Amino acid sequence: DDLTTFKLSEEKVWKSMPSVAWIQESWSEGANMTQPGIFLISRELINETGLWNESLSKGPMDDMEYYTRIILAAENVEFSPDSVLMYRSGMKGSLSKKKSEEAMAIALKTIELSTSHLMKLNSGLTSKNACSIQYQLFIYKVYPYFMPLYQKAKILQKQFGTNNNEFAEGGYTKILNDLFGWKIVKLIKSWVK
Repeated sequence: DDLTTFKLSEEKVWKSMPSVAWIQESWSEGANMTQPGIFLISRELINETGLWNESLSKGPMDDMEYYTRIILAAENVEFSPDSVLMYRSGMKGSLSKKKSEEAMAIALKTIELSTSHLMKLNSGLTSKNACSIQYQLFIYKVYPYFMPLYQKAKILQKQFGTNNNEFAEGGYTKILNDLFGWKIVKLIKSWVK
């Protein structure tokens, strides 16, 4: 809540580009931190694409499907480097922090819908890799806590023909992942918590 600590976290998608390329690039780096409030969207585009999917509102990624659908309905994303959105993050109890089995099931549905929107417009290798990364992030998040969701996500990921994505971990976790494999490290971490 202190503006003196505010700093911009630049992303690769901070540029004007075609909408499909924007989604591909946004997803290619893993978890996207672009806050959806940054987009100015015309009423015409909203009317054309439909409203928020409220069935996803109890999940931690409730905005992903809507903004994927909206962005892909536009021809381009135009970037304005002079515009800034200050957004509070890391708040306890926020929607993005929900990790119950119900919330994770909704998150998986969100990924299914979002990736299907991209694949309808572009089913090339870049899109497949971007979609695969979204499933890989989910797989990493739910293992070993919700094994049925883990198994379902692995099956869904296979449709993209890629699953060789590395996990965005640093420090000791990355070293341990390299030595023992990410599943063993996640299992040990789940016991320690």
